[in-house]
Amino acid sequence: FFFQAEDGIRDVAVTGVQTCALPICTPHYSLTSPDAGPVDGYFTVVLNTNPYTFLGNRPLDLSPAASLDRGLVAVTFRTLDLATVLRTANRALRSGGVEADDHIDVRTDLEALDIESTTPFPYQLDGDYLGETSHLEFRHVPDAVRLVRPLEP
Repeated sequence: FFFQAEDGIRDVAVTGVQTCALPICTPHYSLTSPDAGPVDGYFTVVLNTNPYTFLGNRPLDLSPAASLDRGLVAVTFRTLDLATVLRTANRALRSGGVEADDHIDVRTDLEALDIESTTPFPYQLDGDYLGETSHLEFRHVPDAVRLVRPLEP
């Protein structure tokens, strides 16, 4: 029950968005993006790098389309039934990425993504609880992070 977002993604009020969590008791939010209609979800991962994380030394690959050179990827679980969760975890651990189907919505190369709920929900960023909101807004911001290093002598 996490939203995952890497450097270069911005919430309306927060910079450096990393991870947001939502409770998963009912599908209580709607995810929208400019290129597709809304989808109700229980759980969404928003990312721009792959693998999403590791299970031990095994990568959890959600989407080969997730790259710092492309827009955002959003993987939304439309159900949390056991068969869907296990099938999706198996696909991600086999390094093939998650495929869209009736229970999983996959959107790639997104420039923008909004998540809205009729009631406020708690969320966190990079493990830090930030309170409750009824709207999260993600925008892909290329080259948002600049690294500075000393010149070689």
